[in-house]
Amino acid sequence: MTKTIVNNKEQTIKDFFEEYKMAKAKIYKLLVTKSVSVRGIAVNETTKIYPQDEVMINFEVLIDKTEPIWHQNIEVVYEDEEILLVNKPEGMLVHADGGETKTLTAAVNFYIQRQGSLLPAYCIHRLDYDTSGLVLFGKNPLALAYLSFQMENKQILKKYVAVVTGVFNPLEGTIDLNIGRNRHVNNRYRVSPKGKTAITKYQTLQIGKQKSLVAAEIMTGRTHQIRVHFSYFHHPIIGDKIYGSTQGKLMLFSQALQFIHPQTKQMFYYELNIPKDFMVSNNG
Repeated sequence: MTKTIVNNKEQTIKDFFEEYKMAKAKIYKLLVTKSVSVRGIAVNETTKIYPQDEVMINFEVLIDKTEPIWHQNIEVVYEDEEILLVNKPEGMLVHADGGETKTLTAAVNFYIQRQGSLLPAYCIHRLDYDTSGLVLFGKNPLALAYLSFQMENKQILKKYVAVVTGVFNPLEGTIDLNIGRNRHVNNRYRVSPKGKTAITKYQTLQIGKQKSLVAAEIMTGRTHQIRVHFSYFHHPIIGDKIYGSTQGKLMLFSQALQFIHPQTKQMFYYELNIPKDFMVSNNG
C-alpha cells in the first residue's frame, strides 16, 4: 500500500499534498501516523522537499473499510499507475445501492486485487444503470482527491452519444433549462424553473427516417440530465422507459472524458468508438 511519487519542485510537504487537493483531515492522518517519508525519514507538513525527491506514502491508514469485490470480468480500456478507465456495460450499477454488491466498482476492485494491489479504486463519477460507456476510477487516495476536485468544480468534460426519436430543429445548440425532482413520481426528474442549473450542448451526427444520432456534452452533472432535456423537446432517447421511449435498450453511451491527469498535470482525453448499433441511416 506504499506509493512513491517523485516531487517536481521545491515546496513543503503541506504544499505537496495540497497540490493534489487532498482533504486536510487526510493529510493530518498521514503525517501524524508517520505514513509519509522522504529519504527514509518521516516528515511533517513543514518539511521542505526538492525536485527529484521521492515521497513515500503508506496509504493503509486511510483505508477504513474493506470494499466488496465481484468476480466479474470488465473491459478496461486504459490504465496507468493513477487512473483506470472502464467501458461499463448497460444493466450494471456503478457502485452499491442498498445491499447490492454486484457493481462495476466491485468488479474493478476484483481486477485490481488480481494485479496484486490492496488499495481499492473508487469511481470519480457515475452512470445510470442502463447507460453504457466510459467510467473513470482513481487508483489511490491522491489521484482520487485530485480527480474528485475537478469533478466537483465541473472541470471534467463528459461527452455522450444518444439515439433519439425524431430530429432536433435546429440540428445543434445548447439547452439551458433547470432540472429538479418530479415530486409526483419517484426517481424521476423534470425541467423546472425552481430546479438546479443544467446545461447540455448537442449536435446531430446522423439522421434516419424516424430517429437520429446526437452527440451531447454536459456542462453540469444533474441526474438524468440528457434524458430529461431531450425528452422535454419531444426527442426522448430510444429505450428510455422513464422519459418516453419504451422500445429496446437505452441508447445512451458515455463516449469521451477529458480531465487533467493527476500525475502529469497535463490535459488527458480519451474517446471510445461509437458502438455500431448506435449508427443510424436514411433507411431507419
